[in-house]
Amino acid sequence: MTSFLRAAGYDVVDMGNYKTFDVKQSLVIDRSGNWEIAKKIASDLGIDPSNVVQQISPEYFVTASVVLGRDFKNLRAWN
Repeated sequence: MTSFLRAAGYDVVDMGNYKTFDVKQSLVIDRSGNWEIAKKIASDLGIDPSNVVQQISPEYFVTASVVLGRDFKNLRAWN
């Protein structure tokens, strides 16, 4: 996923595990209030727009987070 996003022009700054491993569908979390960029990331990955959520926090120094769910093999990075 990191390689796919970087090839698409995104600056991937970190990779790690989400707080749970029981995520059914992949999602994009808007961290900065830039809803349009979060929706574009979702579109580029093939994540349904309804799986874009907003959780703005000054603790995060990123625009968005991508959480891979159990559907990850259906995303564009694997096709």
